Order: sequence, then structure tokens, then C-alpha cells
Amino acid sequence: MTYQDARYAVNRVTLLDGRCRDYSASLMEYIGSAVDGEQCWVDTYEGTGPYFYPGILNVQVAVGNHGAPPTWYKNSLTTSAMNVFNDGLIAGAYWSVIGPGKNLQLAVTPHDEIYKYRWQGSNTSGHMEFFDEANYPARLPEPVTLVGPIDAGLVEGAVLTCKESKNALGYQLLLGSNPYRVMDFTVVSDTPAPPTEVITELPFDETWWTIRAYDQYGSTIYTDPKLINASILSLPVENLSFGKKYGYLQDAIDEAYPGDQIIVSPGIYKENINFIGKNLIIRSIDPDDPGIVAATIIQGNTETSVVTLATGEGTECTLSGFTIRGGSTGIYCSGTSPTITHCNITDSKGAGMKLWEGSHPTLAHCYITGHFGPGIEMWTERTGRNVNYNYATLTHCIIAGNQQQGILGGLPTITNCTITENLLHGISSVIPTITNSIIYNNNSDGVQMECESSSITYSDIQGGWLGEGNIDADPLFVDYHLKSQSGRWDPNGQRWIQDETTSPCIDAGDPSSDWTTEPSPNGQRINMGAFGGTPQASKSLSGN
Repeated sequence: MTYQDARYAVNRVTLLDGRCRDYSASLMEYIGSAVDGEQCWVDTYEGTGPYFYPGILNVQVAVGNHGAPPTWYKNSLTTSAMNVFNDGLIAGAYWSVIGPGKNLQLAVTPHDEIYKYRWQGSNTSGHMEFFDEANYPARLPEPVTLVGPIDAGLVEGAVLTCKESKNALGYQLLLGSNPYRVMDFTVVSDTPAPPTEVITELPFDETWWTIRAYDQYGSTIYTDPKLINASILSLPVENLSFGKKYGYLQDAIDEAYPGDQIIVSPGIYKENINFIGKNLIIRSIDPDDPGIVAATIIQGNTETSVVTLATGEGTECTLSGFTIRGGSTGIYCSGTSPTITHCNITDSKGAGMKLWEGSHPTLAHCYITGHFGPGIEMWTERTGRNVNYNYATLTHCIIAGNQQQGILGGLPTITNCTITENLLHGISSVIPTITNSIIYNNNSDGVQMECESSSITYSDIQGGWLGEGNIDADPLFVDYHLKSQSGRWDPNGQRWIQDETTSPCIDAGDPSSDWTTEPSPNGQRINMGAFGGTPQASKSLSGN
């Protein structure tokens, strides 16, 4: 009951066929205590006969032997029949330890045995039922599903609520500053139905909120808290197709229909989003404005990708005008072909983008920088004689400063891109197609390939490469722009600067490429690199 080392302080005990001795006295003392301000509780799984303790969740797993409960409990993490809520007749690790029921707090009833269930079936399938419903009728409260913030028709406030939970008698709206200390949260409202109170003020700059539901026996359950701040409370995400506003991007995605357009105001959105198979247009208020892109941030946690496109999304699915930061991966594609434009993808624990299952995304005007893995990682899957490649089409992109390759694997098509300052090769690919690009100043040679049948032309390749128009020369970068005596665009000062020297990559691209958007003077020939063929292209020494 007293822990010399706080790492051993636990709030839960699970007994797996624990009838070898009578633990009743110890368990009663345990569940009558608290650890770090949170009530303790116990669930027990009995495999060799009914042997119940008072005041805890008792489950008879009568599947035939003493070793059944550990096996059943492990299977409960993955077997669907054991994860169904079943109107509250539920138990197992998925509901009591790591799943949606992990925040369950059983009623403190040291003299009552109200939760008694029996599993009917095997270690892999079956169903839960009451052990003795007439005398032990309690069902567990359903895990809470948060909804909101919801537009209340007021500019200064919104409603934080939830869906109705089965077996719930009441709902408490909780606000706090630490998502791991829900026991310290303030109870804002306590109502018999999901909250409807309009929230106009938050107690902290970054407040966490959740809702705790409770049943008639005093057992409670809440969902993991969500972050909210004044920006989220103002509902900065809007589905333009039907005019509804949201506080969170994922909530807008969940309610959207294919083809809808979702516009997102500047702010930091601390969430990981999944398009869930919907071909949507999701964009910032102005993807062409670098300041707006820098200020509209989707910041994911490190456990999964910040953006997931893995349910058949096609080319009409568009993400545009965001800074995508953090995550295990910035963007994860599996069997999809989204269009991604004007995005800064940065600071993930793995690859900036990871492609699986024949993905073919199209990227334009994107920065992919500062990742612990490759900038873009395209897995090649081989099964017998079958080879499944991933493809990426990149135009006017910058892939720089990554801890591994700029691009790894796959069959990329790269046009007017800059790949530089990566700690391994600029490109280590199966068969790339490259034109008008600069692959230079990486820690290894510019290009490494599995095959020699690539098409690389009119590009500046570190270490050299045979092909029409290719060169091997220092591109003379400043902020990825090419130095020019006639004028180089300075993105920081938003002005043109004249340099003392001129890059060899100016007017060195494919003569057949469109150069007409480049400013004058120009040599009527496109520049190499990410800004070639754009209004920010460095100016030529001579020409119109």
C-alpha cells in the first residue's frame, strides 16, 4: 500500500485463475485505497470453477483447464468476439487495460458482488453472459465518444459533448491542464444527458477536456482527454460544402462526404488525421501564401503517421497548404494516389513520406525536410516473381536535410526538384526518371540505382551522370535558390538580390520545357531546380 519506488504504484490488478489461495482480505484493502489520487480496482478470471471475490469484476472463463484464463486474456486483445461491447457484458485486456475501456473505474463496493459474468465458448470465440442476472445485474458503462466542439451559434463559445453511452446514468464534463491527471480535472457540469452547456472560456491556454460517464452503481468511464484552446473553441475548420464548422480536423473528415471541400484556418492542430477512404479537398485558407502554410500546422504524436491515406483514396483526394510536423511518419500512403501540394512535411521520427502497396501520389511545390529517416521511402514488395513497386510524381519539390536518403526505393518521376543536404544518397532508387533537377551536396553521390535503365536528363547530378544535358557543378544555393548576378529571389526579405556570381543551373534545363513563367531577363530556357519554371526563378545574365 506504500511504494518506496513510485514506478511500482499501480491502480489495477488482474488475477488469472487466482484461486490457489484466498486473496479476499488483501484485495479488499487494495480496492479501498487509491494510488496517486485514483481509485484502485481488480478484475479476475477464473478458469477452473466459480470462485468469486466481492467488490470486483469477476469473470468465469470455463473453457476447461487451469491455464485457460491467461490464454483467453491474451486473445482478448485481438479476437473480435471478445471486443464487442455486448450491452456492457464485457471484460478482457482490450476493455480493462489498453482499449476504449481502459479508463473504467469500478464502483467501490467492498460488500457487494454486482459484476459477475461467464464466458461461453472457447479461447478464441464465444460470448459473455451473466453468471446470475437476478442477483448480479450490473453491466459496465459504455466507453465515451467525444463530440465537439459544436457550433452553438455564438462567436465566442461552443458546446463540448459526447454521444450517449449505454448504461450511463449521468455525464460530467471535465477540464484540466494535464491529460495524465484526469483525477485532478474540474467538473464543469454534471447532467443526466450529454452536456449542452456553451463553453466560452477555458481555464488554461492549452486545456484538456473529456467527459466521464457513470452508471447507477457508481462505476465511471471516460475517454482519453483531447486538447482544446481558444483557437479550437472558435471552430476554425469548416466544411464549405454544407457550411458546418468544427474544432478538430478529424471531426470534419468523419462527417464529410466524398467530394466535400474542407478549409482550415491558421493554427496548430495537435492531432493525427486519417482520410478514411474519402476523396476530399482539405486545404488551408491560402496554399499559395508561404506564411499561411507555415502557420497552419498539423502536429501529430510520434505513435503513428500524422496523415494517413490508406483506404483507396485517388487523385481527386487533395491535401494543400499545410505544415505537417512530427509523427512516426509525416504522410503514410498504402494503395492510394492522393494529390499533395504546397505542404511542408518536417520533423518526423521516420520517413517524411512512406509509400506501400503500389501507391502513386502526386506532389507539387512541397518541402520534405528534417526527418530522421529518408525524405520519401517507397517499399518494393517482392512475392515470388511478382514485384509491387510504388511510384511518386514530384514537381517543384525540395527534399533536404534528412538523416538518410532524400528518396529511397520505388520508381519516382522527378521534374524541377532540388534534393540536397541529405546524409546519404540524394536518390537511391530502382529506376528514377529525372529532368531539370538538382541532386547535389548530399553526403554520398547524387544517385544510386538498382538498374541502369533510368532516364536522367538536363540535371545537375553530384558525382556526374551520363545523359543529355546533365552537368556536375556546384549549384550555388542560397535558401535553395540559385545565385544570380541579375537577381535572385530572397524569400526572407521578400525582395530580389543581386549576387557576385551566377549559378551554372540557370538556363540549363530541357529546352523543350515551359520557361514562360520565369521573370525577365531570362534566356528563354528553364532553370534547373525547384524554382525553375516559376515566378521565383533566378534571373538570367542575358535575354528578354
